[in-house]
Amino acid sequence: MVVSNFIDETERHAELYNAYTPRQRLILEIIEKSRQKFTDDDVVYERLDAIGASESEIHWLKRTGHFFPIFESEVI
Repeated sequence: MVVSNFIDETERHAELYNAYTPRQRLILEIIEKSRQKFTDDDVVYERLDAIGASESEIHWLKRTGHFFPIFESEVI
């Protein structure tokens, strides 16, 4: 099985032209609003959990650079 690090054409198009699905826009809005008010990633996770964000959606956020959680081991 070959695994690719590249995103598919639909995701590439969304990233290039800001053509996200309504669900993706909702999730990105939650991330943006949470980041403006809070620095704690737990708040972001709670808000994503409240709307039923799946693991694949959270993975999408991390992979595309929209959300990078700060883990305690990384804090200096």
